Amino acid sequence: MVSVSETSVGRKGRGDSSRAATFPTGEWPENAKIVAKQVERSFPKRKLAVHALGPFDFQADDGEFVCLVGPSGCGKSTFLRVVASLIEPTGGAIGIRSNAPSPVATVFQDHSVFPWKTVEENIRFGLDLVSNDHAENSRRARSWAERLGLSDFVDSFPSSLSGGMRQRVAIARALAVEPEVLLMDEPFAALDAQMRLILQEELLRLWQADRRTVLFVTHSLEEAILLGDRILVMSARPGKLVADFKVPFPRPLRSAGPPSSPICMNKCGPFCEKKSIAATPRPIGRNDDELRG
Repeated sequence: MVSVSETSVGRKGRGDSSRAATFPTGEWPENAKIVAKQVERSFPKRKLAVHALGPFDFQADDGEFVCLVGPSGCGKSTFLRVVASLIEPTGGAIGIRSNAPSPVATVFQDHSVFPWKTVEENIRFGLDLVSNDHAENSRRARSWAERLGLSDFVDSFPSSLSGGMRQRVAIARALAVEPEVLLMDEPFAALDAQMRLILQEELLRLWQADRRTVLFVTHSLEEAILLGDRILVMSARPGKLVADFKVPFPRPLRSAGPPSSPICMNKCGPFCEKKSIAATPRPIGRNDDELRG
């Protein structure tokens, strides 16, 4: 068991203290990496504030891959930015169990690469912020470029790369700093279907190698089933947690199938029917009778 006060990076909402939840003064939840309690976020407007998120409760365990799905504008990206400390919650409390000063790295929907920097310089950017060892930073940057299939382009500028390659650069930059928590905000949404599948497979391969905690925002239930250990479903604005499902299929036997798939009806039918999301899983490599058994 871990003491919150000793090991968590915690932040309390800046709103009314009567609405701001706090973490228990005792012990941190066992195996938890991220904990959010009654987190809320509002955005001021001229006449009336927009209540975008919450109250939202959340917990992700160490090494877990959690996917967050919900309608547009429900606060998925807002919550991700709260976890990343890019914005402060207006209510509630959030904490990350870590001894590192910056345990989080984020990959956004757009490519977010610096057009005036080469691939290596982009990947090395986070490393250069925390270390002056140029040679070691370059070595690590090139290592991640190789792992993501960018070795032949380390001296190229983003303008000469495809959209999928630019997103690989963004992923490599996030992973190069070896974050304990990886936040991904619809990173494959703007890519074509083929490139999306390729990067999904690469992301799973990288995650299975080091098992860091991942919080992945997506509109696609199919993508969530393929990638996640758990799927959290959010309501319309203000976003609240309405369902929490564990994906019932082991890796790597996951793929996408039609809604009429017997696997869907046996395993995920209630989920798909309840949430009215036309996407279902279909494992591959075995026949349906074996899986039903």
